[in-house]
Amino acid sequence: MARNAALPILTAEPGLTHYLEEIRRFPMLERQEEYMLGKRWREHGDRDAAHKLVTSHLRLVTKIARDYRGYYRATIWMRTARQTRRRAEG
Repeated sequence: MARNAALPILTAEPGLTHYLEEIRRFPMLERQEEYMLGKRWREHGDRDAAHKLVTSHLRLVTKIARDYRGYYRATIWMRTARQTRRRAEG
């Protein structure tokens, strides 16, 4: 994994803001580069290629997680409201 030395490493400092700043340091990949890295991982088990693929998508993962941020609370609220309504009707 000598090639990973040039890539930024996530630190253990707390805070979402810091994490978002850290993941911006990982470069986004061009389509062809992503394809070639995937091919290297699949055909040769190249861990450096896998690392680069994963770290290049951290921003996407964070965006998806942010979109679901209130989902759990809304689900609990809806379930509680239904249970309350059933008790009132029953």
